[in-house]
Amino acid sequence: MKKVIVVGEVREETKPLFEETGDYRFSFYQHNREISAEDLQEAEIFIGTPTPATVSRMPNLKWVQLFSAGANAVSDLPGHVVLTNAYGAYGPAIAEYMTACTLSLGLYLPEYLLAQQEHDWDRIGDPLDAASMKVLSVGMGAIGTAYTRHMHMLGASCSGVRRTVHDKPDHIEHLYASKELADIIGDYDAVALSMPGTAETTGMFDEAMLRRMKKGSILINVGRGSAIDTDALVKVAREGHFRGVVLDVTEPEPLPKNHPLWNVPHVYITPHISGRYISSANYDRVIAVVLENLKHAQNGEPFAHVVDRKLGY
Repeated sequence: MKKVIVVGEVREETKPLFEETGDYRFSFYQHNREISAEDLQEAEIFIGTPTPATVSRMPNLKWVQLFSAGANAVSDLPGHVVLTNAYGAYGPAIAEYMTACTLSLGLYLPEYLLAQQEHDWDRIGDPLDAASMKVLSVGMGAIGTAYTRHMHMLGASCSGVRRTVHDKPDHIEHLYASKELADIIGDYDAVALSMPGTAETTGMFDEAMLRRMKKGSILINVGRGSAIDTDALVKVAREGHFRGVVLDVTEPEPLPKNHPLWNVPHVYITPHISGRYISSANYDRVIAVVLENLKHAQNGEPFAHVVDRKLGY
């Protein structure tokens, strides 16, 4: 019977579902620091995000299953340890967040909320409706694909960018390789980032790339804050280059209370809430991915959603 450590917020009514997946012994914890020394010595499987200190105390560790889709937090796992993530579980909820933000900025809704507080009846500008938008998703995994599908259904012309060009969804008009981004980004009214945190994506949106974006365009980031040069964003956004910027992720994160980004006009920040696995919008799908892989392991079947350790996702 294999010992399994589960670290994270797991609802009491969900725990019996873990027990039904196979010949396992589970120990549930809220935090890495709570794990007993005995469990660390015995466990072969870790579900959640282990810290480096935790991994160093697990001599029998063979497999880590993440509750998250992003895998950069465990990039230093030993090579023999299999790493799987919850790819695909977050697409629907995060895509709805991105769609809502795109429509909101297109209609100037955040500005009208501020105007209401000033009892101001003046019109702010011409609305940008979905059917007239050209939308670019930088990142075409489950999240970017779901977002562009939503926007396409609303009438937007959607294109995508991925590391290499392959498997173009039917609702995408153009699919570009990452190396083409600088040449085409200025054509789009809304640019949404859902990229993983890798060496290749870090700093991709530097000052030069931000300035290549269309004047008055929308920028949304739900991937990793490291994709955008924060200092450059503060500079360019203060100049009024964007219609609006929505950040559900920042660099650094959490954003310090005295950081200048908080006070940049037309920049709207949420505290990494679109993809929280414990939220009702994501929880059941994430748990389903985890339970599926536990059953695969029990039956000696290939894992789903194995992370390519070289690519980082």
